[in-house]
Amino acid sequence: MAQGLLLPLDMIKEKESSLDRLERTTVSHGIRAIQKMVEVCGRARQGDAEVTKLTAENAKLLGEVNRLGEENFKFKDTAVQLGR
Repeated sequence: MAQGLLLPLDMIKEKESSLDRLERTTVSHGIRAIQKMVEVCGRARQGDAEVTKLTAENAKLLGEVNRLGEENFKFKDTAVQLGR
């Protein structure tokens, strides 16, 4: 009975070869997926650095706007006082 379940040697080799190819393909896809994740993480870090840079530039510009607003207020106040 068990003998009827045995596969011919060439069929066994073909099956092993198919499994080897499947395993290599799976490993290859796994490696590519990991490489993509590393690439995405690298881009995210670059994006974080860009966000930090833009936030600092934004804060600098807001500070400049506030400074100019204060100067404008002083000029208006002086103009009002001179008009009296």
